Amino acid sequence: MEKELERVTKKLFNATMFNFACLMNNAYRDKEKPHVHFHFIPRYDGERIILNKKYKDRHFGYNMWKWAIK
Repeated sequence: MEKELERVTKKLFNATMFNFACLMNNAYRDKEKPHVHFHFIPRYDGERIILNKKYKDRHFGYNMWKWAIK
């Protein structure tokens, strides 16, 4: 599934690379049935125009925990 997400996102949006995150939140702490939560984040090394709107990946090249950087 990951390879297909990457392939389609590269083709449609010219993504440079990708970040994946898999979280289980607090399922074990709260004694709940584990729930896996995935994030797929395309990253872009420059400005992109998608549906006539400009996008710039301000966080390209930074670690996820540094997203407060402006």
